[in-house]
Amino acid sequence: MEDKNAVARTFSITNEEQEHIRRFAEEHRQTCPILSNPATQNWLGSPIHYIFTPCSFCTSIRIKCNCGAEFEVPSDPDLI
Repeated sequence: MEDKNAVARTFSITNEEQEHIRRFAEEHRQTCPILSNPATQNWLGSPIHYIFTPCSFCTSIRIKCNCGAEFEVPSDPDLI
């Protein structure tokens, strides 16, 4: 059943941020016990989670793997 009071929030990722995320995932896959194991890589949905934290001048992006590893995506230097 759809909640009529729900508010949808969306966040964007720049091409540069996506490249940082891609590189992290590629490097992390080499040592991650979840991503490197075919039996668990698609276990319980996506093993990689995107965490967006809005603030007054930008949105910080953190990536978290089900194994516990985290990666803070570098911010746009023009916003700092």
